[in-house]
Amino acid sequence: MVTRTRFYTPHPSFATPQSLIFRGVLSIVFGFLTLFFPLTTLFALALWFGAYAFVDGVIAATTVLGRSTRRGAWGWRVVEALIGIGTGIAVIVWPGITLIELAGLLAVWLLLTGIAEIYGAAALKRYNQITTRCRALLAAAGMISVFAGLALLLWSGLEVLTLTGLIAAYAWVFGGVITALGVRLRKDQASRSRLSEEAEEEDRPMAA
Repeated sequence: MVTRTRFYTPHPSFATPQSLIFRGVLSIVFGFLTLFFPLTTLFALALWFGAYAFVDGVIAATTVLGRSTRRGAWGWRVVEALIGIGTGIAVIVWPGITLIELAGLLAVWLLLTGIAEIYGAAALKRYNQITTRCRALLAAAGMISVFAGLALLLWSGLEVLTLTGLIAAYAWVFGGVITALGVRLRKDQASRSRLSEEAEEEDRPMAA
């Protein structure tokens, strides 16, 4: 009896490995720039974070545009994209934003983004479309965002430099997990393609 290997095909709404790696690297670079070029004024920090949230939302949006909506697990990507774009615009155009208001917007962005990613991992599990390791990395990215958001909400006595350091630390950790997810997904796709080719070779009738 021939044992068939089960192949995982990424859900049409899920990101490509390239977009995940790009998003992760962008987050890491953002963290380093935030730390090594300290933003000592609230206005500069608000513009810097707003630009990052907006670009991150746009990247999330590009993973949805042009993809099939069959089987309906794409909503979480749309929500994640809208949260990033909306938060970025709100922070940039907010007149005279205070430190408490900026921290609150950042916390809400982190919480909603994290919840969307955790839900995405659960939704993709229902369709069995990516491996368990990839789902775990996606859920981990979501939990990191949720924990960071809760930490901001519970933190008392925040200052601009403290908030700058927290943003940088989050960007490093989150970026590292998302990059690892992209690399893992790319390896899974390469392995699946190789196994699929081998299965086709086995199924091909032998020449007489």
